[in-house]
Amino acid sequence: MVEMSDRYRQIAEALIAIPRFLSREKIRQFGPEGIASIVESIANGPDDHTLNLVDDPGGLRCNVCGLVKHEMYFGDHQNGAELSQRVCRYCCWRIRTKADELYRQQRRLPPKPQRVEMLSRLNPEQSESLKTFLAYRAVNPPGNNEPRIKLPANAYRVLGFYGPGFANFSSGCYRTTEDEPYSTERREILSWWTSTHDAVVEWFLRSYGMFAQAALGGIELEIKRLRGVRGDLARHFWRFLLDRINTKAHLWNLYASDFGARYRRGHSCRACGKRERLINLHPDNVEATFGRVLPLCDLHWKTYRRTVREGQLYEGPFLAGLTDLDSVLGDHLCPVCNQTHSWRDHASTYTLGFYGIPERYREICFSCLDTAINRQPRSYTTKQDLAGVLEISQLLCELPDHKMFEVVTRQAGSGEVAAAIVRCMQSMVRFDTLKREYGSWFAVLARAGCLPEGCRRETFGTRILAKDGHECLSLAEMTIDDALHRLNIPHRKEVRYPNAGFVCDWVITRGDAFVFIEYFGLAGQESYNEKILQKRLALSKAGLELVEFYDEDLERIEERLSEFAPARAGSATNQSST
Repeated sequence: MVEMSDRYRQIAEALIAIPRFLSREKIRQFGPEGIASIVESIANGPDDHTLNLVDDPGGLRCNVCGLVKHEMYFGDHQNGAELSQRVCRYCCWRIRTKADELYRQQRRLPPKPQRVEMLSRLNPEQSESLKTFLAYRAVNPPGNNEPRIKLPANAYRVLGFYGPGFANFSSGCYRTTEDEPYSTERREILSWWTSTHDAVVEWFLRSYGMFAQAALGGIELEIKRLRGVRGDLARHFWRFLLDRINTKAHLWNLYASDFGARYRRGHSCRACGKRERLINLHPDNVEATFGRVLPLCDLHWKTYRRTVREGQLYEGPFLAGLTDLDSVLGDHLCPVCNQTHSWRDHASTYTLGFYGIPERYREICFSCLDTAINRQPRSYTTKQDLAGVLEISQLLCELPDHKMFEVVTRQAGSGEVAAAIVRCMQSMVRFDTLKREYGSWFAVLARAGCLPEGCRRETFGTRILAKDGHECLSLAEMTIDDALHRLNIPHRKEVRYPNAGFVCDWVITRGDAFVFIEYFGLAGQESYNEKILQKRLALSKAGLELVEFYDEDLERIEERLSEFAPARAGSATNQSST
């Protein structure tokens, strides 16, 4: 029977072996024991999401949360994992998040910005408008005897998401059914539903009108905000909302009056001239403009939405830029290739380097951007590529980001600079190719001459390149690496420990055996001293030699490393003659 602590350690070691599961810095910081304790804390502290799940018969069991889940919830790297070490995607995410949080605490780094659940899709002006309306309705409730507007019979035969006959709600079936889970959910919602919640629905309907279904997500968020709760109110909450609109006369009249006036109407797309009926507009498009109908067909409306990054649709920029249609969908003269073009032809073109229409410098055509960011004239790197990085840095007057699209659309200070950068990129290999060649983006910047002192000061230590091109995390590491280079001792940097989750600073060879070299620059700290002991134990079990360097050893580095230096031809001859 495997003890619980051993089981968590086995899971930790299996996770560490997954490429890029955790960064090398975190692996060095925690070690297998530290990561095992993180796994144990996640296993013993399930969150609300995990507690609400049930086993899926026929699935695979996660060894952290203990639930049986469908195989789609396990990554490809878990397919061949042992049964005792299999971990679902969600638990992997929780482990990585916890490790990052602890790493930042120990390193005294600022906490990573958290992506919190969206609390509202309203901008400040809309939030204030809703608050004012709720205060008004609290004093002036709607009349109870308001007559219901009657729609013509053919309106109920309209096929579409916005029609009154959608999902047969006009029959009142949801209101009377005793089927589960609808009846239980309905009674639960009615137990806390108040006239204030009806007022929220009414406020949205005054903006959306016939597009009520497109407003359901926003209505739910505002009601959750009023109640101070998170998560889903009910699995079929949207059914309750549609039935509520159909039941309450003042809500129904807001919807029916607008639907009766517009359900037969259409409009022409400003971009392509296509005629399209309003009832065919996609709800995501209507929701993005808060019920406002743009003079665009569904395809070009979607194209226009691509000018805004994911997560920003409800933060104001999209609504504020509705007068910018011609800039996005109109014709432009590209300053790079001097060809006329339009972004309206790229509604569904997703590339490796960028996924939306640029927020700035749309004069540059898709073809030129695609060539600069996703294509490369050759598969190997040359000095010309490093010179290109230096030229881009000089054009920006700052260090370029490692993402090429960000450099063009975010860092460039003007359209002329953006066009010059695109021309430069078109003759270069991609930035990720340079990163693979030189090991990191820092190494690329250093090799290109973008760093005046050849180093970059960071929160802890100084990132700098050694003479042989190895990236070092401190000046002391660079000094040791340069000594190895000077003594002609072949060495590898950042090598994993055998059967352990640590990463070694350098590995050299003595005959057929490997020798591990470590610089323990933080010796004296309690947690760091514990990690030193764990590293010694790991190499002792593997039968490998460990050479330890401390701050006091930096003045006699070559003296300590000289025994590993290869013998020179002259000295070898003299020894043989004697």
